[in-house]
Amino acid sequence: MIRYKKEKRSVKIISCLLKRHMLKIRQIKRSISNIDIEKALRNPIHKESIITDELGRKSQKIIGDFTTVDINPDTMEVITTYPTKKSKRQRYLKGR
Repeated sequence: MIRYKKEKRSVKIISCLLKRHMLKIRQIKRSISNIDIEKALRNPIHKESIITDELGRKSQKIIGDFTTVDINPDTMEVITTYPTKKSKRQRYLKGR
């Protein structure tokens, strides 16, 4: 489980331990390193708004150059991560 804490304009990685076995397996299959996740959290190209599902669970999508990370904004835990699609990257980089 990866946790991060917001500080003044920076993100500090608190723990890089992937405790959930499935998250670790999916991350390896998708060829995503902890460094890619850290880069996305430190320097996102876009942050989507926080959404709540029908069970009351919150999540926020943070889009980086090469990796998209879904986090729980309350606990700052990584839910899942996957490669950022080329079209999405171009859309948000165009607006910069």
